Amino acid sequence: IAPVKLSAGAVHSGQTLVLIQHPNYLPKQLSRNCGVETESTVGAQEGLYSDFFHMCSSEGGASGSPLMDAASGRVVGLHHAGKWKDDGKAYHNLGVKIPLILKNLDQPKYAKVRAEIRKSQQM
Repeated sequence: IAPVKLSAGAVHSGQTLVLIQHPNYLPKQLSRNCGVETESTVGAQEGLYSDFFHMCSSEGGASGSPLMDAASGRVVGLHHAGKWKDDGKAYHNLGVKIPLILKNLDQPKYAKVRAEIRKSQQM
């Protein structure tokens, strides 16, 4: 089985996604034809625009699930949280952007992991 490819590009509003998840130890579930709602938002670290809002249905325990571009099959983010919109009337999910994850893995302490990723991606 070939490794999934990672996207080095930015996500964009309206981009169609697929979320593959195994929530709460259940069998694999797909959320298809969902999309990017907002291209950039503050994530877990205050002041860092590391995340994007997406509208893929997810369940508890799905954190870390890949968010894939429906057209290319490349992983554009990792689902990791959900939160209420500022108006309190709707809920949306957050994904952390793959390019930011890759950038963080460039630190010397992650050299072995990053080398394995580069080899698998031929990046």
